[in-house]
Amino acid sequence: MGRALPFVLLLAAGCGLVLDLDARGVAGGGGPDGSAADAGTIDGDATPPPDAARADAADIDAGPIPTPPCGGPSALRDGFEDDARSPYWQVEDRPGHGVTEQSGGRLRTSVAEGVAPSWAGYTSSFAYDARDDRAAVEVVRVDESPTVTTFFALLHDEANYAMIVHAGGSFAGVVYEGGAATSFGVSRRFDLGMHRWWQLRGDRARGVVVFEVSPDATAWMPIHEAPAPRWLEAVHVGLGVFTMAATTSPDRAEMDNLNLDPGHPVTGYCPADTFSDAFDGTGPGVDPLRWFVPEACGVSRGSGAVSITGVLPTGDPCGILTRHGYDLAAAPATVRLAPGSEPGDLVFGVTDAAGNAAWAACDGGLLHLVSPGSTTTGTCPTERVWRLQLLGAALLMSVSDDGVAYHEQARVALGGLDPTALRVGIGAAPGTTVSVAGYNVP
Repeated sequence: MGRALPFVLLLAAGCGLVLDLDARGVAGGGGPDGSAADAGTIDGDATPPPDAARADAADIDAGPIPTPPCGGPSALRDGFEDDARSPYWQVEDRPGHGVTEQSGGRLRTSVAEGVAPSWAGYTSSFAYDARDDRAAVEVVRVDESPTVTTFFALLHDEANYAMIVHAGGSFAGVVYEGGAATSFGVSRRFDLGMHRWWQLRGDRARGVVVFEVSPDATAWMPIHEAPAPRWLEAVHVGLGVFTMAATTSPDRAEMDNLNLDPGHPVTGYCPADTFSDAFDGTGPGVDPLRWFVPEACGVSRGSGAVSITGVLPTGDPCGILTRHGYDLAAAPATVRLAPGSEPGDLVFGVTDAAGNAAWAACDGGLLHLVSPGSTTTGTCPTERVWRLQLLGAALLMSVSDDGVAYHEQARVALGGLDPTALRVGIGAAPGTTVSVAGYNVP
């Protein structure tokens, strides 16, 4: 029982999201043959791809920017002041990765010399709901290499993303869905003084995602907008550089002040009980916009419950993990087992951005409540409703027969766990199957 939750170890969110971009000039920064793009285009064509949603800045209604709700990209803020990467960022380090470093109070990225494809940069560890929120960054320097693209993006996965890109002296907004460009803004000549700040903003009332730039982050100029994809509610923030054509003399991009622009509201992660799931929707499994499922795990849905089974290659139990982070200090998280499912087979836990984990599980008739550096052992409960909540500096596990009256089962010191931003996991012990009737439902 000393191992961390398997879905803590196998978090795939963010890995390789920029690797498989279309190899056309929009990815490489030049024409189809890798040559430099014309000043007025991104992909080297005389005319951008057809786009019914395309509009010039004068045609786009910027509209008021409301205070965003919790759980959006605004919860992620970074001035890159120290030389250490925040745990809220991931770095893709497979072969082909260039240089990603924090120095001088900036994020500096450059592709690998003579390697294609190559990329460098950060992708957020958590997913965020951008439908009514925005992400902004100061672009201190773009990579001027003719075949390298500097990007700022909201990424759902490697085939679905919205981003502002600069390549070959021009920049534009683009949306990819299913691996194809579905909305491509008019490309414009880039001027660092006029276009120093980049912003991506969801406008749920109008059903669009807006691409904006500013010289000072106080007056924003829309450069493009597109219909908001459904996956905008589960996106990772990404920034850096990439190329599909090898370069022998890579330049570098520098970015700063993510979501630290003047007037950007300070938000946080939503209370843990704001997301609930009765597992009674259509489809064979869980909602992919809300849950992450490792490939080795079996997850099926039926009769108002989701069944989880399987063993990961590490030998750990299988499970599902929320894509978004939640605040356990503000509200508890609760799981309800379906009738016929044994409480002793359930694994229920949380993990923070740094990979610190706490979880409750039974083994040999004993309950183990584990946190970083601490373990409490007790009797395995027979109740089917389990709840995790914060109690001072401790993690409290309580149980219930009916989801109304709870009693304490165990508590453990939090250790280094950050309770204000956690992903919640539900799993099955190796060799077993659990059926879950609800998450945060009465």
